[in-house]
Amino acid sequence: MDFEFTCDRLSRVRDCFVFSCYTGLAYIDIYTLRREHIEYNAANGQYFIRKNREKQAWNQLYRYLNRQKKY
Repeated sequence: MDFEFTCDRLSRVRDCFVFSCYTGLAYIDIYTLRREHIEYNAANGQYFIRKNREKQAWNQLYRYLNRQKKY
């Protein structure tokens, strides 16, 4: 991930792909992700994503991995 693209759009595509790999979120779920979907659990010091899936009608809980904190 140290490679620098000449086009800013390609850097965003790469970042979304890596974020998707770490969280398991589909592209449409990343596209509709908002700050209010991110929650902090003070008991264990971790961040979670809580949002409804776009393709299914159920609420999902995704755990952030430590590597993604730069996003």
